[in-house]
Amino acid sequence: LPPRITASSLWHGERENPTPMTALILAAWLACICPPDGFDPGAPAGEMKDPALSYLATLTGGGAAPGEIVERLFREGKVFSRELDSLVQLKESAIKSLELIVTQGIDAALREAISS
Repeated sequence: LPPRITASSLWHGERENPTPMTALILAAWLACICPPDGFDPGAPAGEMKDPALSYLATLTGGGAAPGEIVERLFREGKVFSRELDSLVQLKESAIKSLELIVTQGIDAALREAISS
């Protein structure tokens, strides 16, 4: 995921283009790989593999809310380039998408991303 997200996100970020679908991809991935406390992404998510799985699990430490998970992911720069941390619009969209996935489901998050 990092090679596919980083370059395009930086390109769009330089042009201040909104990237709601990229944010949704990130949020859905996070919801499956390191779900916030109390959220069950379902059985298929448990089968997902990721080379950074052990690190990603630490993002939810201390009962982190969706916003904290996304902020940690970008700030720490261990999966994606630290340059992505400067893309405020992407982070805000990813946080909103992750919150929607957790509270209202993926369909609500998809509708929001499409309408953005």
